[in-house]
Amino acid sequence: MKMESSAAADISSWSEMDFALNCTYIVPDQNAEPSFSLPKAMTSIPRNLTFQYGQDNEVTGVFSKEYIPMGTRFGPLQGDIYTKDTVPKHANRKYFWRIYSGGQLQHFIDGYDVQRSNWMRFVNPARSSSEQNLVACQNGRDVYFYTLRPWSPARSCWCGTARVRPEALRRRTGQQKQMHR
Repeated sequence: MKMESSAAADISSWSEMDFALNCTYIVPDQNAEPSFSLPKAMTSIPRNLTFQYGQDNEVTGVFSKEYIPMGTRFGPLQGDIYTKDTVPKHANRKYFWRIYSGGQLQHFIDGYDVQRSNWMRFVNPARSSSEQNLVACQNGRDVYFYTLRPWSPARSCWCGTARVRPEALRRRTGQQKQMHR
């Protein structure tokens, strides 16, 4: 069964598996050319998305360049993998995502390093459920983003997490406080 526009009202109760099973489109990352001098996080952005830049030329967000249908899947999130015992002592946890298996913390995906992470590190957390247009879901040991509704061009990406059982819930540990402001 694929997502239909009439299903939009019902997705608030979906599990991560429901998002995976009802995926409409899969959008792959762009492959980085070895000759590029830009980091992987900058060159991996799919062709239908673009970065927004601030005054200091730093990436401040991700926007759509064209219409993107509800149920589109992006990802998986890429980065360094750490178990709780191998996390560097002074690691910046702003881009950490928790991965669970059987209700137990399996490892973290750390999107901090722009050379090893992909564009998904630049998607901002939604400040409210009305602003949210992406949901982060774990599928196996990977994290994917799914669109919650169709997007028009120039739409900003705002991510939240799937409304599922607590043992499957994961958020960027460094941004949880920002999400609840």
